[in-house]
Amino acid sequence: MSHMRNLEVGSVQQALVVGQVVNGLTGDAISSLFSIDLDMRIAGETEFMPFPVEAKIISAGFFSFPATAERVLPQLITPADTLEFRFTVIAPGFTSFEEIAAVSAASITPVETTLDIAGHSLDVSLVSAPILQRTLMLTPQAVGLRGMVIDDNDPDSPLAGVSVQVVAPEAGEVVLSDVQGRYRIDSLPVAESVTLQVEVDDDLTDITHVIDYSNPFNTRIISLNG
Repeated sequence: MSHMRNLEVGSVQQALVVGQVVNGLTGDAISSLFSIDLDMRIAGETEFMPFPVEAKIISAGFFSFPATAERVLPQLITPADTLEFRFTVIAPGFTSFEEIAAVSAASITPVETTLDIAGHSLDVSLVSAPILQRTLMLTPQAVGLRGMVIDDNDPDSPLAGVSVQVVAPEAGEVVLSDVQGRYRIDSLPVAESVTLQVEVDDDLTDITHVIDYSNPFNTRIISLNG
């Protein structure tokens, strides 16, 4: 009897909600160093309730919420209802993420099915799973840029009073290098790369900087006239 019960419990486990967490800039999968929570409510109700299943996080950013549909889906839903699922993801180096997705209750009506498992016939209720599949795109946290402006590739020849400005993908604040040639931009636009415009004595120079999001402050030495 216990063996049959184990078979029955295992047979009705379904991957009800599945998806992947990716870097919204590059499309690359985010490693397993993230946490994901799922809440659920019937649309029109005021509060979300936790989806009573923990996520299984697999490699390459894939996740699933496996469960018995009858145990975790609301029992009082009608075909006219809509279920709302709220994803909350936290990952190091990325801004916190929240997204709400809706599913028609009519599409998740359980169907009585007979399964043949290990020679045993089991009558179970199944839904067409996954009922929801999402790609969750996280935005990297903004990083800064700092460095020195020097003359002719000579670190011993810093240039003071040089203006440095991000001009693309959007214009930022102009900063000036100090007497030691140092400059600092606290926050770069969230993009794969930015264009810096450097001005000294009315001469303009454009520089492309590819952003490294693994470092909260990128370093860039700007050499002029060399």
